[in-house]
Amino acid sequence: MMNGQNIWRLPALLALGRSVGALAYESRSGHAPWYPPLIAGAGTVGKRLIDGPYVEEAMALIKRLEPDSYSEFLVDFLTQGRRRFGSNWMYADIVTVLLGLCDILQPATYLEIGVRRGGACVLSPPNIRNAD
Repeated sequence: MMNGQNIWRLPALLALGRSVGALAYESRSGHAPWYPPLIAGAGTVGKRLIDGPYVEEAMALIKRLEPDSYSEFLVDFLTQGRRRFGSNWMYADIVTVLLGLCDILQPATYLEIGVRRGGACVLSPPNIRNAD
C-alpha cells in the first residue's frame, strides 16, 4: 500500500478481454493473470513457420493444382532450396505462411480476397471448415 492505495494492479491490457486462443495464456480459475494474455509472439510464430514442415506441405499441395509456369517454378525453387541448404534453409512465402498460421492458429474459417487462380482454397489445410 502506498498512500492508502494498492500499488499492485493487473496490467491494463488485460481489460481488452479478447485474444487468439492458440497464442494466449489461459489463467487457472481463481488465479490472477499478471501478464498480458499473449504467450507466443512474432518471434515464436516466425521460428515455427521457418522450422516447421510447411515447405514440404506447400510442395505437396501445389502439385495438386493444375500445373502452370508459376507452380512449376515454385516447386523447382523449393526443391532446390531444400536440396542445397537442407534444414538450415530459412524460407517462407505466402503459401508456407498460410499453412503455418492455419496450423498454429487453428482458424475455423478462411476468406481470401483477390486470387491469382483460386489455389489458396485448395491449399488451405483440412482443419479449416470454411474456405472461400
